[in-house]
Amino acid sequence: MWQREEYHGLRFREDDDSSFYTDRGERVRSKSEVIIANTLHGLNIPYKYERPLILSGNTIHPDFTILDVEHRKEKYLEHFGMMGNSGYVVNAAEKIRLFEANGLFLGERLFCTFETDRLALDTRELKQLIKRMLRA
Repeated sequence: MWQREEYHGLRFREDDDSSFYTDRGERVRSKSEVIIANTLHGLNIPYKYERPLILSGNTIHPDFTILDVEHRKEKYLEHFGMMGNSGYVVNAAEKIRLFEANGLFLGERLFCTFETDRLALDTRELKQLIKRMLRA
């Protein structure tokens, strides 16, 4: 039932002609998000892409909201893919702080992946992270 719940994620800009699609047919914003979504799907882990979440009165859209079926808890996976950009790093830190100010702590219900121009997403590490998410 959780997976079928309707929601409206972030819209894509009209001038955004990127074409990144998951195995489920969802449009996402990057190749790395395709990898993450397809990994979750391949492991039969229910997720929602950019589902709205209200924190401190602000609506944000975590990249992936994941249902930990065993514990019946929602957990969040954020992918920070431009960590070589200092402005982006500041925004990423602010977003993590917002999560934590609302009781969603790194390593408990919030998990993150990071990339730079020289450090790509490691799919082996991604699978290990997802396994840790479901044990936390």
